[in-house]
Amino acid sequence: MSKSLTPPPTTTISVKSLELSTSSATMTFHQAIDAIVDNKKVTKLEWADRGSYCLLVNGILQLHKKGEPAETLHPWIINDGDLMGTDWVELQNK
Repeated sequence: MSKSLTPPPTTTISVKSLELSTSSATMTFHQAIDAIVDNKKVTKLEWADRGSYCLLVNGILQLHKKGEPAETLHPWIINDGDLMGTDWVELQNK
């Protein structure tokens, strides 16, 4: 017996000039890293701080935290949850 799946409602989160739609396809960590290498910004749906995102700057994985100036970046310390996560999504420019 097949069930009809209803897509989740779309939620939009603005981060300065970036936008996240939870209806976007989710990615694995490896896919997220590929996106970061392609100069895209990604975040995890599980993160409570929905304005934070990861990016690559001068070959170093960095984390930008919501509420901080755009130029403020932190080294991204990858943990097991990041590696095993399948809830990565790409932030889109508005």
